[in-house]
Amino acid sequence: MALSLFELVKNRDDSELLLSGSVIAVIISMLGRDGRVSAAASLLHNLNKDGFGVDVYAYTSLITAYASNGRYRDAMTVFKEMQEEGCKPTLITYNVILNVYGKMGMPWSKIMAVFDGMKNSGVAPDVYTYNTLMSCCRRGFLYEEAKEIFEEMKLAGFVPDKVTYNTLLDVYGKSRRLKEAMEVLREMEVNGFSPSIVTYNSLISAYARDGLLDEAMDLKNQMAEKGMKADVFTYTTLFSGFEKVGKDESAMRVFDEMRNAGCSLNICTFNALIKMHGNRGRFTEMMKVFEEIKSCGCVPDIVTWNTLLAVFGQNGMDTEVSGVFKEMKRSGFVAERDTFNTLISAYSRCGSFGQAMAVYRSMLEAGVTPDLSTYNAVLAALARGGLWEQSEKVLAEMKDGWCKPNELTYCSLLHAYANGKEIERMRALADEIYSGAVEPHVTILKSLVLVNSKCDLLVETERAFLELRRKGSLMQRSPQIPFVLSLCPPLLSYVTHFTTI
Repeated sequence: MALSLFELVKNRDDSELLLSGSVIAVIISMLGRDGRVSAAASLLHNLNKDGFGVDVYAYTSLITAYASNGRYRDAMTVFKEMQEEGCKPTLITYNVILNVYGKMGMPWSKIMAVFDGMKNSGVAPDVYTYNTLMSCCRRGFLYEEAKEIFEEMKLAGFVPDKVTYNTLLDVYGKSRRLKEAMEVLREMEVNGFSPSIVTYNSLISAYARDGLLDEAMDLKNQMAEKGMKADVFTYTTLFSGFEKVGKDESAMRVFDEMRNAGCSLNICTFNALIKMHGNRGRFTEMMKVFEEIKSCGCVPDIVTWNTLLAVFGQNGMDTEVSGVFKEMKRSGFVAERDTFNTLISAYSRCGSFGQAMAVYRSMLEAGVTPDLSTYNAVLAALARGGLWEQSEKVLAEMKDGWCKPNELTYCSLLHAYANGKEIERMRALADEIYSGAVEPHVTILKSLVLVNSKCDLLVETERAFLELRRKGSLMQRSPQIPFVLSLCPPLLSYVTHFTTI
């Protein structure tokens, strides 16, 4: 209909008067909403070719259409083209592009380059701009950057709204900064914003991610007390949390409660069920759930395929990994970052380091920006092979891309040094950990116990254990440590003495 109307107007003698920028923008928006983005792009291209004046509103409509349909790279291409044509972006254009950069997981330096360019060109940010920038911090766990944007927003005279608080809280939650997340909740309530189901779901997700499931259930009860009904996201998050710590009975109780509450399963729930059966080696049940997806009117999404790839990869089933990947492509799915990350981890666990690194190179060649999960997957693969030199190069790439290493990054580096027999480098990294230059996270200290014991370094293992003990993490909280210490009888005797005092 939109195109028919356009052709009718275009063929009139006074078409240039009737086809204003706003009319073209509306037609492109209509095509975008209908999912006909290619038709919208052709329309704009033909107008340019025929000499019609295409303004910033038409370009912005096409960028928005691409973004709404998940075609982020095309959106970026149009943004670049409009600037080359001398068309100055508006506030809306910049807001859409910043959102696109966030969806693509672009490095923070590139996101800030767009933001700085926006301000330098005289376009003032609004509340939506700041909220979008904070949302860009989710994937990279950039809680410090999110806090800086939050403070800049207030200094610029803007009052944070409910979206602002929910976004900042979610960034803290995903970054495992639970104390700060709860502080945001308190500030939010003090400023007159009642927490919504979105707020509670973010908090429940944060606590569940850290294995604090009693606290997560308490939050669900708080929701009920405030008259908020748990939704499919609430139940699926709790189900996944219990599944992750091996409490299948609790997970199924949550699942039954969900069904009894009349809450319809969505693809996220099916994905969680697939993961649970797969993690327990129940592959027949897992594939039954996969088939049930179609019969329930759902469609497997990219997470479904990635979960199947991860399960088979974790079990060293490289033939199945390759088969699922081929089937995924046949179903019309294009590999995106999470798929690449999953494939790297899968081939690494199968011992196929060459294939893991080939996938990483393919990812870079496809123009997909690595994120923290990518780098950690690559480092884990390199660590298994003791390839410490390549590990150091990847760590340098990571820092250059403004991607903050976390505890898993340093654990992999320690294992790379240990497996590569690079004792001095391992000791140097240990010194950074003990000095606080690298945050002495409990997970890193456990790895220090493991790698030092594996390398028969009694004194270093003892030091790592004492530091771990000082942090309040006892042996029973990490089943790997007693096993590794059993390989070192003098230290096991020492540890047993002190843990029974």
